[in-house]
Amino acid sequence: DEGELSGCTLVAALVSGNRFWFLSVGDSLLMLYRDGELYRLNKDHSMRAILQTRVLLGELSEEAYRKDRTKSMLLSALTGEEIELIDAPGMGRPLEEGDILLAASDGILTLEKGEITSICNQSGDGPVGELTRSLLRAVKEKAGPKQDNTTVTAFRHEKKAV
Repeated sequence: DEGELSGCTLVAALVSGNRFWFLSVGDSLLMLYRDGELYRLNKDHSMRAILQTRVLLGELSEEAYRKDRTKSMLLSALTGEEIELIDAPGMGRPLEEGDILLAASDGILTLEKGEITSICNQSGDGPVGELTRSLLRAVKEKAGPKQDNTTVTAFRHEKKAV
């Protein structure tokens, strides 16, 4: 269709000292792993978020959600046109020693939050490269038919020696 534009998602973080800022467009994720807990920091600009809200409100069954083919439809993307939704909080957020920032494409959602948290827990203070490889291995092992692509990058905040 001539009216459809191809696009891509974006998630970016800037770290300065003990603070970070981020922006995102689309359904890629920015997560913070701190003290054994995993938090999603950015909004999901896809139909997935709308459908999950409908499930929580009792308007849609879990089964209907799982079968819905519009889940991955983006509500905002980089297309060269005006961007409809941008998640870019202006205030920097604090980073604590040992915090891990994970940026990932939506293929990471093959894993449940608890699975991602468990892999982060197991990584301990090891290299973040091993953490990302472990996450990608877990996605590959669990992948179903039509697995979405998965990209993961990680940053661990270390206390700077003075």
